[in-house]
Amino acid sequence: MLNQPPFLLSVYDYTGNWARPYIDAGWRVLLWDQHFEGSILEGFGRLVSLVEEENEGRVDGLLAAPPCTAFAASGARWWQYKDSPGSAEPPWESFTEQMVGLTLIVWEMVVRFRPRFWALENPVGRIEKLCPELKPFRRMSFNPCDYGDPYIKKTILWGDFNPNLPRNPVRPVEGSKMHRLPAGRRRSELRSVTPSGFARAFYKANHDLSINFASGRQLELFAS
Repeated sequence: MLNQPPFLLSVYDYTGNWARPYIDAGWRVLLWDQHFEGSILEGFGRLVSLVEEENEGRVDGLLAAPPCTAFAASGARWWQYKDSPGSAEPPWESFTEQMVGLTLIVWEMVVRFRPRFWALENPVGRIEKLCPELKPFRRMSFNPCDYGDPYIKKTILWGDFNPNLPRNPVRPVEGSKMHRLPAGRRRSELRSVTPSGFARAFYKANHDLSINFASGRQLELFAS
């Protein structure tokens, strides 16, 4: 659309932290998170309609942070239960299968919306094993302390984007603070918060649309 600011779609972004620098810079941003909009699997048609209404079915950037509760190595002790039949509501056979579905729907977004850049993040774990489609797109890993937040939580990014983020390393004086969070639903929500320093660095490296971020390989691979 002529004379319109760029358009960003950010999914599984409960706090909006990852998208915040784009919002502050005047981008048009559509956030979707199950806490507010409901399941993206059930509401995918509505999401497509919203993108069509807002930007004629196209997005300039796509950010995705799918739930890590079935993937993160920190929760490996519960994998057996999450993999077991009956651990999720029908039509899913298991909780893990449902989480894989939430991850794989990102491929559909990439093919349908053809973003100029896209990125998917998850902590260290087994997501690549369960979603092998990710492997060709692994681009970088980081800890929050690399970008100004003084704690560690090793996170991996897949996608087609500029990985040359400006670093702002600080001492991780808070250590692995995620392990000290209290148990319960609130713990999962807090663990999923995108570090603000990383979000700013990602924006700085991935906002100038005159740069050709994408290699073009994603459409070829996803269509095969």
